[in-house]
Amino acid sequence: MSHLLKVDNLVVEARTTTIIDKVCLEVSENEIVALVGESGSGKSMIARSIMGLLPSEQLSISSGSIRFQDQNLLSLKEQSMRKIRGRSIAYIPQAPLTALNPMMSIERQLLESFDPQFHKRTESPKERAVALLKRVGFLDPSRVMKSMPYQLSGGMRQRVLIAISLMNDPKLLIADEPTTALDVTLQAEILDLLQDLRKEYGLGILFITHDLGIVARSADRGYILQSGKTVESGLTHDLFYNPEEEYTKTLIASLIHHPTLTAAAV
Repeated sequence: MSHLLKVDNLVVEARTTTIIDKVCLEVSENEIVALVGESGSGKSMIARSIMGLLPSEQLSISSGSIRFQDQNLLSLKEQSMRKIRGRSIAYIPQAPLTALNPMMSIERQLLESFDPQFHKRTESPKERAVALLKRVGFLDPSRVMKSMPYQLSGGMRQRVLIAISLMNDPKLLIADEPTTALDVTLQAEILDLLQDLRKEYGLGILFITHDLGIVARSADRGYILQSGKTVESGLTHDLFYNPEEEYTKTLIASLIHHPTLTAAAV
């Protein structure tokens, strides 16, 4: 597998305080990699760093590199990053109700994400939108296209966000806690969908989560983050059955009787 994304010794600072401290991670084609940590550990900040969306007046990347397909994203100007963001690298945000514009129909939000200059398909934007809504599990995509976000359930809104993220055939998906607001059954459905899409499109997926049960179910590899530092990384099986760090052992111990952790997952 070739590396799509390689983050090397990333340091993010807020004035004189180090928030992210020499974090390294890699994501390859057709691979799901989990970045795991408790709230405030820096997971989403790393995602925003990759996307070039850090609030520059508050935070800055002081050292390290973020390479996507062998191109250092930190050397790019904003205009160049816009050609990558939402296209080659797509982002699935948490909280689908707030991520979708409440004043716009699902059709309009899908079509506005479509970039005709970047897209290489012969189908029209609307045909692409309908096909993706079908692919993510909607039996009646025409009805969904006409809907407003408030008319859809949480699981349906999450599927719409996944469809939006796929409009321009990305190579890498960054999924930021995409199952947090869903019940256990819907969580499993979304995780299975992401697994299927990874295989179908050869996607690399960086899955950001606080939930090791989800890692056990879905990820090939994982990075354990604590207070902005990577404390352990490895294959999912090794992290669960041969953890080296006490922090990892503590997280795993908390998973007893976890609803999303099954024997088949690991």
